[in-house]
Amino acid sequence: MEKERKVNNEWARKIDHEEFKEIDINRVRLVEDVQIGNLKWYRRHKRVPVIAVRESEDGWYDLVVGLRGYIIGKLFCTNPKAYITTLSREEFKEKYELEK
Repeated sequence: MEKERKVNNEWARKIDHEEFKEIDINRVRLVEDVQIGNLKWYRRHKRVPVIAVRESEDGWYDLVVGLRGYIIGKLFCTNPKAYITTLSREEFKEKYELEK
């Protein structure tokens, strides 16, 4: 039996979960002015939100917080400023009093 998916978007709660299907993200375009405007703002100002990472033993960095900065950095091939910590996500959120 397939798990019922959880959604964070209010509009999605009003639609039966069986109406959703997985699609190839590479075939999705941003066409609305508000979507494009937000992305142009980031490109024009060259300010990517900061992220917090934890260095792993294999030389990579694991994202602790800052998903928006991660996505924008990936989208524009831009390196964000990162705070390197040894804390887990939960420890970081508690220390810096972030929403849980």
